[in-house]
Amino acid sequence: MLLAGAVAGSPPSAAREIPPAEPGATPDRSGAEVRSPATPQATSRPGAQRPRKPVVVDAIGDSITAGYVRSGDMAGHPAEFDPAGGYPGRLDALLDDRTLVRQRGAGGSTLASWTAEPRGKPADLEALLRSLWPDLPSTARPPRPRQTALSWTLDVDRPDVVILMLGVNDLWLDALAGGPPDARGAARGVARAATSARFRGRRVLVATLLPNERDPEGAIEEFNRRLCELEPDCIRLDRDFARSGGSALLGDEIHPSPAGHQVIAESMADALVAAGISHRRTPDPGGADAPARAGDGATGPDTPAAAH
Repeated sequence: MLLAGAVAGSPPSAAREIPPAEPGATPDRSGAEVRSPATPQATSRPGAQRPRKPVVVDAIGDSITAGYVRSGDMAGHPAEFDPAGGYPGRLDALLDDRTLVRQRGAGGSTLASWTAEPRGKPADLEALLRSLWPDLPSTARPPRPRQTALSWTLDVDRPDVVILMLGVNDLWLDALAGGPPDARGAARGVARAATSARFRGRRVLVATLLPNERDPEGAIEEFNRRLCELEPDCIRLDRDFARSGGSALLGDEIHPSPAGHQVIAESMADALVAAGISHRRTPDPGGADAPARAGDGATGPDTPAAAH
């Protein structure tokens, strides 16, 4: 499988194929591989008693969905991850026990990473995705020949709801190639992915891109405008993020800080509740389900954060 591009914030040299022979590794800003942290198991929330058939939500995306707070750099500084599992882990903590949120983020991924026919053997795709998300059901069948990463992931997880947050790395790669970012094409690509994910009656919500300090502001705004024209029920993360602090909520030029991940989770929770999909969890002050403090951070590959 080709993860087109690298982790958001990487230089051109980092855009390359990630070999499945290195399970759990994703490229950092320098192009070196960084071991992905362990995926938090939402089902193991201390004290939580889930029903047999919860509403399963798959959060599909790139390094932001994977819980990155800061990319690694060429000086050897390791990537940093949100200790609460990024916005998917924080979203799971906000929602009641009838909802299970699964983190399915792929660091450096583009639309093509998820929706294009993969290179290599189906077994290579399965090995790579299992290395990124150890909580994938072990009894699932292997991918079919030419089956995409998105299709197989949804076949395996069988989610009731899918949240798509993709497109920012596509804009970045356009700029690296020397051309203007194709915001219109990227928005159409996300809308096509949403249509594909709605197979078998799944509910699909798409999220707008966050404002950042790497990509042209005009490209982000055009992408979000066009995406919401195609998907009128889009989650306006850009507006919530800007109202809550904007660039002050970034851990680096592109990735949210822990506080930024919390803002995303709150916005996602509001959208799921408004759509009648889930309910917020009754707060347990100081209990095991309380999210990490907004200023908390964690460093290195052993951080218990969401992978990919």
